[in-house]
Amino acid sequence: MIKRPVIDKSKFYDFKHVNSCFVTNSEIISGSICNNTNIISLGSSNGDLKLFTLKNDKIENFCDLQFMDSPIFCVEWVNKENIALGLGTGQVLIYNVVTDTNSLIFCHEGSIRSIKNNFSREMIFTGSTDGSIKGWDLRTNKCEISLISQTESSPKPKRKNNIIYQDRRINSDDTGCINQRSTITAMEFINDYNLCSSQTPGSKICIWDLRYTKKGFFTHLSYEISRKAVYGILSYNNKIYCASSDGRILILRNDGTVSRILGDPNINSSYGNIIYDRYNDMILAGLKNRVFLINENNYQNIGFKMLELGNINGVISSNNNLITYGTSNNIEIYESIFDNKYNLLDLII
Repeated sequence: MIKRPVIDKSKFYDFKHVNSCFVTNSEIISGSICNNTNIISLGSSNGDLKLFTLKNDKIENFCDLQFMDSPIFCVEWVNKENIALGLGTGQVLIYNVVTDTNSLIFCHEGSIRSIKNNFSREMIFTGSTDGSIKGWDLRTNKCEISLISQTESSPKPKRKNNIIYQDRRINSDDTGCINQRSTITAMEFINDYNLCSSQTPGSKICIWDLRYTKKGFFTHLSYEISRKAVYGILSYNNKIYCASSDGRILILRNDGTVSRILGDPNINSSYGNIIYDRYNDMILAGLKNRVFLINENNYQNIGFKMLELGNINGVISSNNNLITYGTSNNIEIYESIFDNKYNLLDLII
């Protein structure tokens, strides 16, 4: 039996910093790239939407738009013409980049923290700080599906000197417990009918089946996978990858149970995301000041410390470039470098 040689992957793969571009005076908290294009969109904490393309490691066709003074917590391309923006006001703004027109949909009582497109249904799904997920028909802008996440309950607060010692009270149920409102932090479609969502406090993963209802409610499986919030979910190759705010990357089976844990548990991040880089056939997660490259073959990872002035809120892949955005005013552009004679996912760290 021939023993397979161990290859030092770091010798064959790296991110070369090639440019730093000023984008906005405020924190960039969301980003997305249009499918099969190099058109990139970024949302900021003061309501700015930035659109641009990359060519020769530089920004081109830069467009700066501002619709209202509300943070854009999530950006999702609906198609090559329309972008859905999740606002802190609980509204979704659909902006048409061709006709330069927009329309507002009032979706939730709380701010919108996640948007996911479902191409087969011609719908977008929105998740909010009010603990609900709603599916919107893009042809009518009407809510067709409503999913209510389970809330955590705690005993009624004790009184001392007529003072109630408990915060974040929402309402009381029939069992005499106080229900605490959850925030939907991330969503991902496993297939056309299974939607995976995460909610906090803690991190509960729910896998919804949009085909069936029970007593009028959509059925779902629920798992507590972490004590920290999950800010990014990726479904790839029959596995679910979750990027947690404590720096851990949890790999789940399709039934929601944890298979492996990667990453760096010493990181404390306020935002983050995880993506599949189809140009280089790899999985990337951006948390704090690191980008993690996940080896899907042997479930190991490398954490690259990036040249950031602040923290990374997310990563975007465009052709052979990796883009990071975050608390600084700039985006950082890196070139992906590895030796093509090796299959990236076959390398052993």
